[in-house]
Amino acid sequence: MTTGPALLLVLATTAPATEPVGSPGLIGFLVTLALVLACIPLFRSMTSKVRGVQYRDHADDVAAEDSAEDLAEDSAEDSAGTGVAPRGGSASGDAPGRSASSPAADAG
Repeated sequence: MTTGPALLLVLATTAPATEPVGSPGLIGFLVTLALVLACIPLFRSMTSKVRGVQYRDHADDVAAEDSAEDLAEDSAEDSAGTGVAPRGGSASGDAPGRSASSPAADAG
């Protein structure tokens, strides 16, 4: 039990180290430089990929809007009496695949 106070006395009287114990030096600098130089092309590539995805997404949105407008125009023409049946059904408004003269329609 006498070593505890003696150890505290030695630790209290020792001067703290003013110089750094170790520094990265030239090797640390070169490793850091290599990491930075390796990341620059990666960041540039990632930026171009993200821009490409954003461009394709915008192009898809524009194409979807155009097709929606075309579909609305086609529906307006169909309802104007052009004689063309709407997609998925007959001109009389029956369910797809059924007509008024089918036996299933008579039984139901």
